[in-house]
Amino acid sequence: MRYKTTEEIAIVGVLPIGTTVSVKLINLLTDTLVVLNNNACTESSHAPGIYVWNTSNISTPISGYTVLLYEMTDGTNTVQGKFVYGGYIDEQTTQLSGLEDKVDAVPTNVWNKVIV
Repeated sequence: MRYKTTEEIAIVGVLPIGTTVSVKLINLLTDTLVVLNNNACTESSHAPGIYVWNTSNISTPISGYTVLLYEMTDGTNTVQGKFVYGGYIDEQTTQLSGLEDKVDAVPTNVWNKVIV
């Protein structure tokens, strides 16, 4: 899945009921660990064995297009998943700056130009 960098999302993993589960995030573009405020996952009270962690626990905000791998583990069992942050066209303002003048220079009516 792809999410905007401003969205807080819940990631989930299925592990044995009643275990202590932690998560780590790896930036796959740079092969670095993402610093987290809290890596503890919470077991759902409505769906035992489903563990949830929220991206609001990321310490440093992520900007731009970033591919993340998450790994949840109870020390014995591990589940992994991948999601993408950013990269939407409406977030690409730095690459689009300066295009306004070029767009304004494009004729709005082709008939304004003389065709030879």
